[in-house]
Amino acid sequence: MKTPTRTAFGVNRAAVVPIRAGQWTAELVGDELAHIAFAGEPLLRAIRVVVRDYDWRTVPARLARLNVLRGDSNVFESELLIEFRGFGVSFDAAVALRVGGEEFRVSFQSVALNAFRRNRIGLVILHSADDAGRRVRVCDTSGGTTASEFPEKISPYQPFKNIAKMAWRRGLVDAELGFQGETFETEDQRNWTDDSFKTYGTPLELPFPVDIAVGDVVSQSVLLLATCKQVTPRPRAHTSHRDTVKVELGGPTRTLPTLGLTASHIRTLPASTSVPLCGACCPTLLLEIRENDAAWEEGLNLAVIEADNLGAELDVRVVAGDEEGLRSVVAALPLGRVRRLAVYDPASYVTSERMWQHLKDAAVRHSFSGDLVGGTCAHFAELNRNAARIPADLAGLTFSVTPQMHVTETEHIVESIAAQRVVARDAVQLSAGRPIHIGPVTLKARFNAVATSGPSTPEEDACAAIDVRQTLPFTAAWTLASIDALTRPGVASLTYYEARGPRGIAACSGDRYPVGDLITSLFGHEAYAVLAVRGTIPSDTTIFPLQGAKGVDVYLGNLSDQPRTLHLRLPSHLRHADALECARGGESQSAVVHQAPEGTVVKTTIPGEEVCVVSIGRRPAETT
Repeated sequence: MKTPTRTAFGVNRAAVVPIRAGQWTAELVGDELAHIAFAGEPLLRAIRVVVRDYDWRTVPARLARLNVLRGDSNVFESELLIEFRGFGVSFDAAVALRVGGEEFRVSFQSVALNAFRRNRIGLVILHSADDAGRRVRVCDTSGGTTASEFPEKISPYQPFKNIAKMAWRRGLVDAELGFQGETFETEDQRNWTDDSFKTYGTPLELPFPVDIAVGDVVSQSVLLLATCKQVTPRPRAHTSHRDTVKVELGGPTRTLPTLGLTASHIRTLPASTSVPLCGACCPTLLLEIRENDAAWEEGLNLAVIEADNLGAELDVRVVAGDEEGLRSVVAALPLGRVRRLAVYDPASYVTSERMWQHLKDAAVRHSFSGDLVGGTCAHFAELNRNAARIPADLAGLTFSVTPQMHVTETEHIVESIAAQRVVARDAVQLSAGRPIHIGPVTLKARFNAVATSGPSTPEEDACAAIDVRQTLPFTAAWTLASIDALTRPGVASLTYYEARGPRGIAACSGDRYPVGDLITSLFGHEAYAVLAVRGTIPSDTTIFPLQGAKGVDVYLGNLSDQPRTLHLRLPSHLRHADALECARGGESQSAVVHQAPEGTVVKTTIPGEEVCVVSIGRRPAETT
């Protein structure tokens, strides 16, 4: 059977192949077995085979062949051939799937077609993040059983290790998951804003990388057993994309943090840098300087020009391993224009006590009056794991966000929004009252923080960090959802993308991408109140109302590929709005207003993969 594909969000994605057998339901999405449920109860987010090379890069996988051997109402059997190609790896995996009765069995046998070094090869199982707090019994490889639970707070290290079986209950369904061919353990992937817990083979305590020779064979299997007293499957709640979402706006609940951008990579800038990049005033421009990068002074000079064009202050993050290197960077900075200054160790990517003392000394020597901050320039995982070792007198904590540490599919990128909410929550708790500065937030990682072969060059990182979705409307909708997720009391600033270039909000010419239209429209809204939204909101829909002195701008985002109709009931102080319009795609349209005894309702439809803004009341002149 030829593997089907479909196009959505401007990129090719695998078509969904539904799987139904008895009380089991699942979906085959590309090479991933997704949304596995029994009797209507979701048991696992996904099962898939992964290959990770010596630098923990996930080798791209392609479903090359799908043979359905049996597909009646009681049993589903199929064979899959998955090809792994990339990063010097050529690897094939033959996967067998059998679903029926109480069993959901996945096994694979794979063969290496060339020699390479791997950190992991095998099955990974994703448990939904809503399992947090759920009780689980873990049977280890020696036969012992431990009662535990999936962690509520993001666990910095593996909550379960040495696993042979694990059992849990969802609703009326009892589930048991057994493993063969490898010892498994579980990590909390919310550390990297994946919306899941992951159980995987080859414990991290074993040495890696491992040499793989031509013809080496790897085989593993997992067996998911499920029982339920209920004979007929319970239908799962589902909201169609065509359904109308009805919500009510309430009073202020939080405040929009300061939004900023990252300095453009020097190779993406045109010869003339005097052209305005965004056509709007940006509060801060974040500049990352690696002290061992021969071009850091050139990057600094161009960032200053870029900051001039944006009307921005600088937020400088220095990666330096010794006092002399840090001193040379600080001495070259235009410190009068620097709002924040941070330092990180080049090996751990966190602010060490030693380098923190050197930064404080340099700040005193040069009479720096801004904020000295730190934490990590990498993922929340590094902040979470090093919280006790990070200096207590930092003026603020930092970490960055990317949804593609482990997976690249658009569906998983959308799901990362929920994990960002949890990461922001835990970061604020961890900060002990210090303001949180989150960013850069980027679609792809800016560098490989877990590479075993040593740091890559800035040029290599710049190329690897380019995502074809950057210029698409989808990224605007995703960014709005991210801003909504990360905006909470205690978060002082959010930094997104570069100012221009393939990783930016605008082309090198200065022409804005859709995400640039969104972000520049939000500049100047910092400290605006975010109103409460009451009602049931689908996970792919964002409703983000900002109240200023003279009105409310309701930013609406749709991450699905289907239009979404919204009914917004206005609070009492806005029921007699003196101006209302709906701006979409650079054009203004009239929104439908319905007056009812119980209040004023604004009706509008958001196209798929789009963002629009409903403006209620007269907006202040400086934000038009």
